[in-house]
Amino acid sequence: MFHLTDPSSLPRVNAGVVTWGVPDVALSWMKTHGVTALPLTTTVPQHRELILVGDVSADSQVSDWKRIAEGMARGSTAVFLSPKAFKQGKDASARLPLARKGRVYEFNDWLYHKECVAKPHPIFEGLQGQGVLDWYYYGPVLPRYLFDGQDTPAEVIAAAFATGYSTKGGYASGVLMGIYQFNAGQFIVNSFPILENIDNHPVADRMLLNLIRYSADLVGGPAAELPTDFETQLTRLGYQ
Repeated sequence: MFHLTDPSSLPRVNAGVVTWGVPDVALSWMKTHGVTALPLTTTVPQHRELILVGDVSADSQVSDWKRIAEGMARGSTAVFLSPKAFKQGKDASARLPLARKGRVYEFNDWLYHKECVAKPHPIFEGLQGQGVLDWYYYGPVLPRYLFDGQDTPAEVIAAAFATGYSTKGGYASGVLMGIYQFNAGQFIVNSFPILENIDNHPVADRMLLNLIRYSADLVGGPAAELPTDFETQLTRLGYQ
């Protein structure tokens, strides 16, 4: 089975974003669809931002994560487009901006596999969803990585379940995409391989534009004041 997608059906998104670790091919593609992208700076501005983060595990520093945390604390929204972004050394969830970091791991799909399930949500607008995701439709954009053991997100957008699985206990599950509140802002974790498939698979294209359009509505206006216990929060996150 295969599906046909008309490229002209993709929405044009007139939005500005700040990027960190997003590949040039994705930056160029976003520009053709109305997205203005600027690189992340070391100084938090006096307005709220929409920050797109790619796989920054190879060269990120704790100062970079403190910058992201401060932006979110003051009302910005960060969209983590790669589950690999949080890796430090051998710990795949070390940089996750949560005190309870759980694990981020690659699930082995073969004869026994997980099913990916999405709820009705603007991020899946124009895509097959609202239930079990079709393997033929999503193809290489189906997630391989799971977020497991963290506190439940404020909103779970997509999750994966494996029942009767050939491991101890016979069951596995995890979050594929979810929204967490972070003081005056929020962040989205995502394990759909969007950046790896941008401009090559229509699901990745539409999902990225949907993410930007949805997240852009969450930001706007002046930045909020930092909470008085922000330094303590950074310590709990391991950002000190």
